[in-house]
This record gives sequence, structure tokens and C-alpha cells, in this order.
Amino acid sequence: MNIIIFILFYATFTFGTSSPISIIRRQDPLSGFKPCNNGINFPNEITLYTYTPNPIVVGQAVTVRMAGKANVPIVKGALIKYNVFYNNKQLLEHSNDFCDEVVTPAGFTCPVEGDFDFTNNFPMDAPNANNGPNTIMELFIRMDISNPDGTDLSCIEGNVQFSS
Repeated sequence: MNIIIFILFYATFTFGTSSPISIIRRQDPLSGFKPCNNGINFPNEITLYTYTPNPIVVGQAVTVRMAGKANVPIVKGALIKYNVFYNNKQLLEHSNDFCDEVVTPAGFTCPVEGDFDFTNNFPMDAPNANNGPNTIMELFIRMDISNPDGTDLSCIEGNVQFSS
């Protein structure tokens, strides 16, 4: 009788507490983005980039959180540039002052040094690729940050889905 209890206990403990590693899903801290692979060694690192909702709903606000480490200070006048592609064709290039668009609305000031963590809400429009309503469009986005002197500070790129 003791052997049966031991076998039942062993089987329950072994199978009840084990789970395949593939079942565990960890949140991707960059939401599918990766550091740009263009041969430049960027001094600043973006370690967290998330946005909600995902997919982004065109016409609704999107909440973006960006965190990382500024080894080189990001100064007033730094640019954040977005290059947007659809089917390998550039649809849009948008540049804005990083401090005005990201830092100040999050309640901070430039220069940005050391660890940073910014959360902002943005209205979201997507370039029209002539897709009908209730469709999901995937765009490739490259986001660069550079100081006014032209120093490239950081870059991430990846696919983003937009729902219309």
C-alpha cells in the first residue's frame, strides 16, 4: 500500500509541477523592436519600448512607454525621427524635437542623462495604404534619436500593426 501511495505522490508531484518551457511566454520588453542593425554602435540604449493598444487602433490614442540608459546626454534640440515603411516602400518620415515630443510631456526636462523612463499618450493616425475598414496593416518603423550636433544616440526598428 505504501508503494502505491508513493507512486501516486511521485506521479502527481512530477507531472503536476513540470511544464514545458515553451508554454511560458515572457513579455518582450521592446514589443518586437530590435536595435537597428546598420553598423553604428549607438551609445544610448533603449531597453523598454511598449505601446497599447496592440495592435494600434487608428484614430485612438496610443500609450507609449520608452525606457533605457543615456550614456551620452540627450540635449535640447535632439531629434527623434520615425521612418515608416509599407511593403518595403517608405510612406513617411517624421522628425520632431525629442524633448518637446517625449521628455517634457512625460514630466521631465532635458538634458536626459543616465536611466530614463517616459510614458506618453499620442493621437494615432496611420498612413493610408488603401486598405478597407476592419483590416490590420503591418508597418515597419525605424526610430532614431540624435543630438543637434548629428551624434546618433540610439535606434530601434520593428513591425507595428495598425487596425482600422
